[in-house]
Amino acid sequence: MPTHIMTYDESLLPTHPCFKLFSNDEQQLNHTTSRRLITMIKVRESTGDEKATVNEKLFNNFRDLYFTPNTKIWEQLNSENDT
Repeated sequence: MPTHIMTYDESLLPTHPCFKLFSNDEQQLNHTTSRRLITMIKVRESTGDEKATVNEKLFNNFRDLYFTPNTKIWEQLNSENDT
């Protein structure tokens, strides 16, 4: 899973009611990006109507963040925290 180091948050990870997070391993690729290996354990059988949830913010923003200078990202993060 591609991630931008400065904006990564564990709440962005995909979830499913039948699985629990077992490990979240990071391989840093450079000073701004990394990739993560997410390992989940099946804790029960699915009832059929349960669905996984994926935070679209994680994937939609990665490309934009990858090509954005770090100073602009810090400005955006600081302005979001001020509100």
